[in-house]
Amino acid sequence: MNQSVREIAKGRWRGLLPELGVASTYLNKRHGPCPICGGKDRFRFDDKNGVGDWICNSCGSGDGVMLVAKATGKPVGDILERVKALAGTVAATPVKERDTAKEMHAIKSLWERAQRPADDGPVQAYLNRRLGRPWRSNAIREVMDCWEAGSQTRMPAMVAAVTDPDGSLVNCHLTYLTPDGQKVTRRVMPGSLPEGCCIRLWEPRDGVLGVAEGIETAMAAAARFKLPVVAAINANRLAAWEPPAGVKEVYVFGDNDESYTGQAAAYNLARKLVLKHNLIAHVMIPPEGGTDWAD
Repeated sequence: MNQSVREIAKGRWRGLLPELGVASTYLNKRHGPCPICGGKDRFRFDDKNGVGDWICNSCGSGDGVMLVAKATGKPVGDILERVKALAGTVAATPVKERDTAKEMHAIKSLWERAQRPADDGPVQAYLNRRLGRPWRSNAIREVMDCWEAGSQTRMPAMVAAVTDPDGSLVNCHLTYLTPDGQKVTRRVMPGSLPEGCCIRLWEPRDGVLGVAEGIETAMAAAARFKLPVVAAINANRLAAWEPPAGVKEVYVFGDNDESYTGQAAAYNLARKLVLKHNLIAHVMIPPEGGTDWAD
């Protein structure tokens, strides 16, 4: 039933979502406020596949059904019944197929022209301000003129390579900066984010690896606990992260969210690592509520 309802709704989500509790102001294909977490500039509704596709730098990504479920708290079954009832009243628009080859070309091109961060550049200034020290990682590069679609301008950016569990480049995570290293906003480039992907800041050491949500959190945990740590991008992707070959022990550095989102993702991942991969897993949560390890 789920698949058939989603097929009926394909191409109709711009009309369906306002009827299901997600206001049309969120559906403009530009980064802006998130209807789920309330973040001011981290959500984008792109509907590239006609299934209500969306992405939030904090909440993850999904289709129209999951957007309604996360934004309203309604059960998925109830949403599907409502979609089925409404779909016939909303006109479908042609679905433009994604040009995945073009997306991947743009990702690779940006990564290839990005450079090692300069000692006196905006990336090191940003990391020094955020973490109290400069950082080096083969997964982090710098561009001085990255296109920022939301503002139609070019600005410096920290470019982080997103790779699949085998280490192949699948996307780039961008942190846009002012020339003096102040954060402007974050983006993930248009393209795929396969299950289990992450930003591999460091490789495992002696079979041990840590994983956290964000880049800065991973760097802070690495410094504090003297471990190699990777960044899963957000809580949803932390829970879905897959360990690379050869890892035997994992430290999961979760956020101490007041909503318990970070804690839930950390423990869900630890459970999967133990039961599915037969690994040793440790969950590490900062003691103060509303903080992550970078705080």
